[in-house]
Amino acid sequence: MKVRVLVPMFMAVIAGCGSVSGEDPSADPVTLCLPAGERRIPLEAELAVTPTERQEGLRGRDELPRRAGMLFVYPREQGPDNSFWMHRTRIPLTILFLDDQGVVRSIKDMAPCLEESGSGCASYPAEVDHWMALEVNQGLPAALGVSEGEAIQLSQDGGRAACDNAVELTPGTLPEAH
Repeated sequence: MKVRVLVPMFMAVIAGCGSVSGEDPSADPVTLCLPAGERRIPLEAELAVTPTERQEGLRGRDELPRRAGMLFVYPREQGPDNSFWMHRTRIPLTILFLDDQGVVRSIKDMAPCLEESGSGCASYPAEVDHWMALEVNQGLPAALGVSEGEAIQLSQDGGRAACDNAVELTPGTLPEAH
């Protein structure tokens, strides 16, 4: 009899604490809309908002879904010397440095580096002022025709058809970034 009461109560407590896996429920991905000619292509992006999340990035992952990435969001504008390091990153990536309106200011391909110490891993400086950086599978921006000066937008709805209702991507339009 006591077990019947305790199990539902335990399940309610777990449900109230977020996900069972221990993931932060505020870490849900956002849908970004990448320019591709006359269309906008949806891309699911995890957010890296805290210093720890930004430092970890996509390190240690074996793969990244085709239309997925990670959006690094900073609390203030970063200078041209801010750089990304691929130590223990297994996936070849392309990084897009974005201004505070989601406009692409610089695009760089980055090679994986599995060297244990990291001393031989390349560093990839932004070379432009930026508020955000988007890492995606290497070659995706080129395949879509994304170039410097184009704006990436934020979907308000999420999902594959979400780019019909997209808004300007700014640090302020990302609630998790506050």
